[in-house]
Amino acid sequence: MDLLAKNLLSASADFLWRLRDGLIEKNVPLFVALTFMGLLLLINTIECDFRECLLRFLRWCPGLNYIVQLKINKALADVHESIHKNSRVVYETSLPAHGLSSDKVVQKLRKYKASEYIRWNEGFASGSVYPKDSLLADLSSRVFKEFIWTNPLHPDLFPDVRRMEAEVVRMCLSMFHGDGDACGTMTSGGTESIMLACLAYRELARAKGIRNPAMYAAHYFDLGVVHVPVDPISYKADVAAMRSAITGSTCMIVASAPGFPHGIIDPVRELASLGSRYGIPVHVDCCLGGFLLPFMEAAEFELEPFDFRVPGVTSISCDTHKESWLYAGWDTARRTIRVLNRSQKPDRRLALFDVKCQRVNFS
Repeated sequence: MDLLAKNLLSASADFLWRLRDGLIEKNVPLFVALTFMGLLLLINTIECDFRECLLRFLRWCPGLNYIVQLKINKALADVHESIHKNSRVVYETSLPAHGLSSDKVVQKLRKYKASEYIRWNEGFASGSVYPKDSLLADLSSRVFKEFIWTNPLHPDLFPDVRRMEAEVVRMCLSMFHGDGDACGTMTSGGTESIMLACLAYRELARAKGIRNPAMYAAHYFDLGVVHVPVDPISYKADVAAMRSAITGSTCMIVASAPGFPHGIIDPVRELASLGSRYGIPVHVDCCLGGFLLPFMEAAEFELEPFDFRVPGVTSISCDTHKESWLYAGWDTARRTIRVLNRSQKPDRRLALFDVKCQRVNFS
């Protein structure tokens, strides 16, 4: 598109020079139309929109730049103060000249822990930390000791870890009523789970010829963002507003089950129906309630279907380190599950990411 715009403008400029010199007398409307098309295409391909350019210009102005910098410095100071609440802690900034004994290391770590500003283990925190069970902590310590040096990126060396990962994924798929063709993978957390779903749908959109898919995770994947208002009373996703926001570039619809701020479950069935109608994948963010909602029906709570039983739902993300009581770490074998369902429409199946999440294959 960029090359076409440049060629049209170049041809139009050449025409204008010839017209000025009296070399061309015919086809004036044609070249005017081509010039107009070239300008439209060029404007459409500008990466920096007007607001961003305006902000850059304002930051460049000496007087305004000083005011902006003051605001930035104040924000940085506020962030620093919110993070470093205990000013008495001295930070280690270089390796110690002499090694520390095991007792010294433990003593130093306990000193750090004693400086915690919020006593989360006494009920002074909402979210973030979910399990608090001494037996579970002892079991986790024993398991961690057994597998501390394993690396899930090398399944040839650690086939036992690969098997455990596959079993956990399959358990979660069964929990969300995934069929035999459903597949999934473990990630480093809820954020990566959602990002990988976005990556899959971006690739699917590009395979359809959509140049700038409109969806979340825009900064990482060069995507557009569409903000849709929620219902002002129920705080659920507004299905009508979602329908109005759909364009030819929409490549993903997201539903929360539940949403983190209010615990509200979006109308998944209606949103999935909307996705099926327009051929758009629907992702259900179940990171917070992934290990609660699947058991609500057995506990005799009335709950609308939200998982793979709903036609149109193509992916689900859930966190194992919340209500399933696993600890939060950085080992990809012990974290969030991202599930992809391949049983929707035969012509739009999604295949599993490879282990390093380098590419996505679509069959």
